[in-house]
Amino acid sequence: MQHVRMTPLQKAKAVLILLVIVASGTLARSLRAELRFANVFSSNMVLQQGKPIRIWGWADPGAAVEVTFGTEKATTTADQNGRWSVESAARKASFDPICLSVKSADKVVTHENLLIGEVWVCGGQSNMAPAGHHSADLEFPCADSQSVRYTRVDAGIAAEGAEDLKARDGWMPLVAGEMELRRISPVAYYFGIRLNRFLKVPVGIINTSVGGTTAEVWASPESLRAIPQLKGINENLGKDLGAFYNGTIVPLSKLHVAGVLFYQGENNTFDLYETYAYSFPCVIRDWRKAFGDDNLPFGIITLAGNKGMNSEPNPESEMTHRHSYTHIRDVHFHTFRSTPNTGLIAIQDLGEDNMHPGCKRDVGERSARWALAMVYGFARKSTRDGGVYHTAPIYREMEVDGDKLLLYFDYDPTIDDPRAGKWYKRLPLPRRAREYRGFVIAGKDRQFFHAQARVREVKSDNDDIRKECLEVWSEDVPEPVAVRYAWENQPNANAYGLHGIPVAPFRTDNWPFIRAEPSWAPDLEQRKADNERTIRQTEQWRRERQVKELKRKLRALGVEVE
Repeated sequence: MQHVRMTPLQKAKAVLILLVIVASGTLARSLRAELRFANVFSSNMVLQQGKPIRIWGWADPGAAVEVTFGTEKATTTADQNGRWSVESAARKASFDPICLSVKSADKVVTHENLLIGEVWVCGGQSNMAPAGHHSADLEFPCADSQSVRYTRVDAGIAAEGAEDLKARDGWMPLVAGEMELRRISPVAYYFGIRLNRFLKVPVGIINTSVGGTTAEVWASPESLRAIPQLKGINENLGKDLGAFYNGTIVPLSKLHVAGVLFYQGENNTFDLYETYAYSFPCVIRDWRKAFGDDNLPFGIITLAGNKGMNSEPNPESEMTHRHSYTHIRDVHFHTFRSTPNTGLIAIQDLGEDNMHPGCKRDVGERSARWALAMVYGFARKSTRDGGVYHTAPIYREMEVDGDKLLLYFDYDPTIDDPRAGKWYKRLPLPRRAREYRGFVIAGKDRQFFHAQARVREVKSDNDDIRKECLEVWSEDVPEPVAVRYAWENQPNANAYGLHGIPVAPFRTDNWPFIRAEPSWAPDLEQRKADNERTIRQTEQWRRERQVKELKRKLRALGVEVE
C-alpha cells in the first residue's frame, strides 16, 4: 500500500471532513426515531373505560403516522422531536380483545389482546412493591384471572418531567403459570381481583411503587419548594426531591385511570415524620394535577402495626423515633379528613414484628371495599341491594361532659336503618372482649391514663341519633380535656366496625411531640436538649401513673393506702 504524505493543512481538512461525515451520520440517526408506542403500552393491556383513550409514541420527525385501534383508525404527523399522539373515543368496558397497531412508512408495531375496563395506579414503597406473599396463601398458585392484567413499571428518576417511562415489564394476565409471582404486588393483586369479581369488568393494575422511598420523592419539586416548613428537607434532598414523581408519574400521566391506591409512610418514620404533614398532601395534589383530574380518587393505606418498633406501651408516650408510626397515621387521618374523594384504609391491627407484614390479603380487600363503596357507588345501596361496607366508624368530634369525654363518629353510609336499636352499626364495638382497649385520657397537665369506654345510645325513635357516642373516662383524670385511641406503633386496641374493620387511630389534642433529629437540622443540638427534657418529664409521668393505678387496685381489694 502506498502511503500519501499530507501537509498539516491537508491533515486538518481531512479531519474536518471526517468529523462532518460522522456528525452527519449521527444527525441522520438521531432524526430517524424508532417507531414505537410509549412504554406503558403492550399486549394484554387494559385501558380505562368511559374516558377518551390517549395513545402516543415516537416515529421519524415529520413522518405520517397511522394508528389502528380495533376498527377505528386515526392519522397524525410526528412533530420535530418525533412525538405523535392520537385520541380515541371513550368506550364501555369489554372482554372482547382489541388489536392496537401503529404504522409509519414501511414499519408496523402491533400489540394484541387489549381490553377496556377499570385501570388503577398502585404506588408507594415496599409494602406495595412485589414482596410479602404469604407462604400459606393458596390464592396465587391457583390464580386464574385472564381479565385482570398487571404491569410493574421500572420506576425511573429525573430532575425534570420525563417524556417516557424508563422501561416496562409488559402487561400480563394474573394466571398461575403465566406470571412471575415475585414481580406481582400482593396488595395490588387482591385489590384487582376483588374489583374484577365484583364489578364484572376487566381490571388493569399499574404498579409504580419503589421500596425505601419517602413522600418527598413522589411529589413535584416545585410544590415542595414552595412550602417554607420544608426548606431544610428541600436543601438536604437536593436532586432527589421529586425524582420519582418526575421520572415515573409525569410520563405515565397522559393515561386516563380510575384512581390511585397509595401505601407509603414507613420511611418517613425515621427523620422525616415531623414534616410529613406538609409533604404527604403534596403527593395527592400533584398526582391529581399530573393526571388532569382534581377529584381523582386516592386511597390512603395507613401503616400496619410494627411490634418490632414498640417500646413498652405507655399512654404518656409523646414521640420518639420508636413511636413515630403514630404520627404518620395521624397525618394520614387528617389528610383524609381535609381532602375530598380520598379513602382511609386502616390496617394497624395487621402488624407483625417488622414493617413488612405478610397479611396482604386483608390490606387489598379493605382497599377494594373502599373503592367499591365510595368510587363505584356501592355505599349508596343498602346491604339488601348489594351495598358494601367499607369503613369502621370514623372519629368526628369530642365534647366534654363533666368527668367524661364524649366521642362522636361518622358511620358507614351503607348502613340502611338510621333509627334507634341500630347503634351497634354506627358506633365502634369492642372485638372479642366485653371492654374496650386502647383509649387513654388526659387533663390539662397532659398526663395520659388508661381509660374506660362505653356506649351512650339513643333511647327511643324520637331521639336524635347524632347524640349516640362513646363515653370515655378515668378515675385518675377528674377534669379530662383530651383522648387518644390506638396511639402506639403496635396498638393494643380493639374498637371495630362491621366485618372486622378496625377504627382508625386518632387523637383529639394537637399537643406538640418530640421533634425529629436529622443530622442536617441547623438546630440539632437544641432539639436534642429539648427532647431529653421532654423524655425525662414523660418518664416521671409514667412512674406517677403506675403508682396511682396500683393504689386504686389495692383499694379495690380492700387495702388502705395513702
